[in-house]
Amino acid sequence: MVSTVTNMLIAWRERFLAGIPPVQDERSIHPIYVILFYRSKWLIDVLLMKFIFPSHRNIDMPHPQLISTPCVWLSLLSLSPSLHAQTSTGTSYPPVQVVESPLEYRQFDKVEITGSSIVRKAQTQALPVQVYTREELFRSGLRTVAEVLQKLPEMGQMVESGQLTQIVGNYSAASIHGLPNGTLVLVNGLRVAPFGRPTMVGPERSSVDLNTLPMADLDRIEILTDGASSLYGTDAIAGVVNIILRQERRGFEITADKTMPKGGVGQSYNTSLSWGAGEVRRDGYSFLVTAELAQKNELSGADRAYASPGRYTFEQDGKTWVADGPFRTNYTSPAMLQQRATPTSPMRRSNVFYQDGQCIANTLKLTGQPACAQTAYADLGIYPEEDSKRLHARGQWALQNATVFADLLYGQQQSSIGAQFWSASWSDYGQPVGSPGYKAAQAAGLDPANTLLLWRPNLPPIRERHDIENGRVSVGIKGEWNDWSYQSSAYLAQNKATILNQAPSGLFYDSLGLGAWGKWTRPEVLQPLTAGNPLRDELFAFRGDYKALNRGRSDLHAMELRASRALGEIDGKDVLLGVGLDGRKEFLNYEQLNNETLFQQPSFKTSRNIYAAYAELQIPVTADFEINGALRSDKYSDVGTTNNGKLSTRWAITPQWAVRGSVGTGFRAPSLAQVNETANPFSFAQADVQLACNSEQQKIAANLKTETGASGQCFSMNPVVFGNGNSQLRPETSKQESLGLAFVPHANLRLALDLWRVRINDTIRFISEAAILGDPLRYASNYMLMPQSMASQGYTTGDLALYTKQVNVGRSEKSGLDMEIQWRQPTDWGRFNLSAKATYMLRSNDQADATSEQSSDIGRFNAATGTVTPRVQARITGGLTNGAWSTTLVLQHVSGYLDASVLATDVATGTKELVGGKPVRSFTTLDAFASWAIQRNVSLHLGVRNVFDQDAPQTFASSSIQVFGANTRYANLWGRTLQLGMTARF
Repeated sequence: MVSTVTNMLIAWRERFLAGIPPVQDERSIHPIYVILFYRSKWLIDVLLMKFIFPSHRNIDMPHPQLISTPCVWLSLLSLSPSLHAQTSTGTSYPPVQVVESPLEYRQFDKVEITGSSIVRKAQTQALPVQVYTREELFRSGLRTVAEVLQKLPEMGQMVESGQLTQIVGNYSAASIHGLPNGTLVLVNGLRVAPFGRPTMVGPERSSVDLNTLPMADLDRIEILTDGASSLYGTDAIAGVVNIILRQERRGFEITADKTMPKGGVGQSYNTSLSWGAGEVRRDGYSFLVTAELAQKNELSGADRAYASPGRYTFEQDGKTWVADGPFRTNYTSPAMLQQRATPTSPMRRSNVFYQDGQCIANTLKLTGQPACAQTAYADLGIYPEEDSKRLHARGQWALQNATVFADLLYGQQQSSIGAQFWSASWSDYGQPVGSPGYKAAQAAGLDPANTLLLWRPNLPPIRERHDIENGRVSVGIKGEWNDWSYQSSAYLAQNKATILNQAPSGLFYDSLGLGAWGKWTRPEVLQPLTAGNPLRDELFAFRGDYKALNRGRSDLHAMELRASRALGEIDGKDVLLGVGLDGRKEFLNYEQLNNETLFQQPSFKTSRNIYAAYAELQIPVTADFEINGALRSDKYSDVGTTNNGKLSTRWAITPQWAVRGSVGTGFRAPSLAQVNETANPFSFAQADVQLACNSEQQKIAANLKTETGASGQCFSMNPVVFGNGNSQLRPETSKQESLGLAFVPHANLRLALDLWRVRINDTIRFISEAAILGDPLRYASNYMLMPQSMASQGYTTGDLALYTKQVNVGRSEKSGLDMEIQWRQPTDWGRFNLSAKATYMLRSNDQADATSEQSSDIGRFNAATGTVTPRVQARITGGLTNGAWSTTLVLQHVSGYLDASVLATDVATGTKELVGGKPVRSFTTLDAFASWAIQRNVSLHLGVRNVFDQDAPQTFASSSIQVFGANTRYANLWGRTLQLGMTARF
């Protein structure tokens, strides 16, 4: 038997060296043997070494690639005379006949690249497309799409979960180069419905919610960091994020992950189950279904004490300062006693928190008073509690020269967070002589007859909840016809968003006998709200269940057809043409459900139609130089027609060096909510700045008339601000340029550098309250009188108010450098890999209008925009993969900046000043992850995020009203976090 096997192996080896197939008709042998012979022929060498030459087993085994060389074989054959005899049998072989026929399956598959409408056989480098593979992302411990995108250095100014209670609402958005409203998010190359709860007057919310997109089925993410309006239309000024999900799979896969931040708080769980069957090429069909469940517990201020004290001490300009957050309050529980000021004595305060000359824990000393204030930051949530469900299903069927597909995408998330104080109230205390209140005032040295009670329940905060549903159904066909590669899709997408709140319906607790502006008769407000206080249960019952405040729904109905083909050849390279048609209908339905809220926008419904055509042409001028041009025309039923183009090029200077560049125009259409103008303005805020009621403002008030024809009047007060949509808004326009350089000294090392710039004109924005009040004559049209409808809210008809709506007046410009290093090296230890990516910002300027000066937010807080853009953001990933083991280290770095101004008290003098420009340190973290395949189909994952437990730096440039002293957009507050997981396939 051994002799037979020996002869067969040696015969096969000789035929290989002679260039002869192992058998006369390769089609008669099982394909696995052909693969084994041609692809893994060194295995035969090992078998011969181990089994044919047993007396030489102590010979050092050479590297497998060296074993296959003819010289090694000759050396081995010389070791055995009997082997020489067996190989010199004089066997003759038939002559080799060469048949000229095309080789099957030797052509590359045609692929579609993000940023191009042309389907081709190789990827072009004319576009700066970053590709992040599933394997790379999972090795880095990332388990959600939002988490993946928001950790990339090319992202900035994104909306994240720490901003849940902001007016932007509950969603997480991508933001290439700090332009969230200029970043288009696609899934499998198709649009997703934008966030469903829009606003006519607040920050725009037209982005796609990343929280509802599945991670378990992720195949790769392609990010085009260059404008692409010429191909994709609106929202692609900054670039495109294309989240590409798996098309097919075989068998089952189960994953389970758990993360545990320090202190055991904010833990999260993520589980997914995937099943697939069939392969289109082999079976003519394929099916795939993936379900994903995720839960995350809330992280509150009490869990991160350094970010929730409510009072910070810092050094600036050689002085020591103290700053208190806006959620510090003198309304306490038990109630604060406050004696009114009189001509002969100042105002005085006292409460039970001041003991033995000190304030108890979690309270703040009031200067010159035997009393302490309370702060609610410890109770408020930093990151919300989340419950998410996601589903992806896909089916494909092969036809002749085509494939039909259907795809379902669904996501649901419910988020809740401790969002606000209980309402505060004050009153005279009407207890008789000898009552607890009377005695408490006397004990504090106050005049009981002239004492007020300031009270706010210190119960767990009022919670806010956000419910979001996101779905898309698409069907289509792709294939080839008469040299055209084509794909046609039709899809329906929808996003529904609702905000709910537990806020009490009555501001002053009238039904509990605690009416304000009168006299309280309940002594329980002077007692702690513990279980023995009957007022505690009454307040919890008074709070009630969640009540919907408002909800919205956005719908997208779309069809598209795109096709491409080769028109000819130049120097052996194809001239390629791509064309496409795109039709969409957008719907928006907003409902205001709680009419008890004073500042709110009214309910509305609106829709619009969009039709577009585009073309792209790629011309290989020479074998090393190509030019690509694209044109697109979009027609909007509400804002008109816009035409945009792009020209890009690539030149391979040498096999190692290549240059690429592009220039183009872009646009971003106003959202449906922004162009929806109602019949009457509506109140949405109260200004932070007072009316001066100067001569100019008095003149404006006198010239305006009420509904009854009476003239207006001006009073020094914080005016109510009214707003509306604007049907005259135009699309924002942009110009983009990029210049890239790539250097590939060898196959395992690649370096790239891209210089980019985006300039946006006609940016949509509000005229600020400060600008309107500061230059009344210039902004006279932004004043109005209080309407009669506000009288029921306690306002006087005819009082001067502000009126502002969004207009096309602004300008902005961003530019920077994207840098990348990719290196990998196979060794005896395994495969080393290193990826270093960084963005260096050169410019980030903003202008309120053409006459205003530019203001920058690079490395400093910009009060005009409320933003900070770090100068440098970097991410370095390194790892080693060896058989069943994989280890990865991830270093994240964000550079420091100059802080926002804050009203602070000089400790030495007690004076208050606006202090700004405090340096904020950089934020750098190290993550470590490892994976071990304990069996062929089972692997374990272990990771530690923020290994050295770095706290977020102290800053007053907060992006969340829930946090004072930290910026959740700049640095996360999770701290050191342990991650455990398992994946099983069968």
